[in-house]
Amino acid sequence: MDDNFWNKFLSLSSIGNFQFVDHGALSSENCKKLARLFVNKKSNLFRLARDYMLFTMCKPDYIVDIGFFEMKWDWDIGDNKLENLIKQTYEAFIIFYNLNNQLYKSCQ
Repeated sequence: MDDNFWNKFLSLSSIGNFQFVDHGALSSENCKKLARLFVNKKSNLFRLARDYMLFTMCKPDYIVDIGFFEMKWDWDIGDNKLENLIKQTYEAFIIFYNLNNQLYKSCQ
């Protein structure tokens, strides 16, 4: 993925409460030890890259789901609450659509 992809990925944090939620688990004891070296609960980009590296290095027997992206908004977002919420939701949707499209094209 090019820099534009990662810039869009990181821009999601400025629109709302964006986070990558870890979902996967590594079964082998070696991989569990490796995972402890990469503990970081703040950076979305770091956690995504870490999980990709760990699952690539450890080659688990199966991967059901390594995680998902979550976007949340506080209801208190200014005077025009509903208007601001709709605008921010629209911006996030466009970015997610573009990210998904770039990922799709990279797999062709």
